Amino acid sequence: MSEQMLQKILNEIMLVKTDMREVKIRLTSIEQRVTEIEQRVTGIEQRVNGIEERVSGIEQRVTGLEQQVANIDMRVTGLEQRQDEIYHIVRAIEGNLQESRAEGKSSIERVDKLEGDVARTVQSVSRLADMHCEALEINKGLSLITIRHEAQIQDFRRASIANQAV
Repeated sequence: MSEQMLQKILNEIMLVKTDMREVKIRLTSIEQRVTEIEQRVTGIEQRVNGIEERVSGIEQRVTGLEQQVANIDMRVTGLEQRQDEIYHIVRAIEGNLQESRAEGKSSIERVDKLEGDVARTVQSVSRLADMHCEALEINKGLSLITIRHEAQIQDFRRASIANQAV
């Protein structure tokens, strides 16, 4: 009976070890995904920074163009055409900026979801570790019981031999 329990416990421990290996593999995969997402977010942030610099530069150019328009009446027509071009560029940049922000939000949502998945995985690993510790404690207890039983069996054998000798 105790050998069956020990075998059952050993089988459970082996299953826990297998589960822990799978969890480690999944954690590695999640870490790789998180790294990829972080790289994507970094790239998006760099693009947003570049767009902000472009917008700032365009705003400075518009200010300069407005000053030139005030000072030089002869260039009004040419400057208006440039201003229209700049307006379209700003609109395109704003569209790109909105797309980049949407991508950033989407990436952040995916990172949040991954963090939740990682937290659940960590909880599962923690539960597995607790179960493993409990199995070890049970195994220790069974070992002590087995040692006591073996000692009692030895005592009974000695007593039986002593009784047969009498």
